[in-house]
Amino acid sequence: MKKTTITLLAFGALVLAGCKKDRTCECTYTSTSTVGSNPSTTTTYSDTRTLTKISKSAAKDVCAKTTRDYTNASSSSTVVVTTSTTNDCKLK
Repeated sequence: MKKTTITLLAFGALVLAGCKKDRTCECTYTSTSTVGSNPSTTTTYSDTRTLTKISKSAAKDVCAKTTRDYTNASSSSTVVVTTSTTNDCKLK
């Protein structure tokens, strides 16, 4: 009887851990831009998002750290804009 009870409790814990519920994602966004030879400009801000009815594994995929680098230059301009953006998000 004890083994059955322990097995049911363990199974119940696994079901509850994998259920879909509201989760909180806290993010800090940092963007650094350089225009031509001018000094870099850095902008930082934070926000909190609520992810509704989502499993923990799916929420981890949505609420992840990402970094993007890109350069914007046109053939008619000699000014090159380089930007690096980092989204540092953590699931709470």
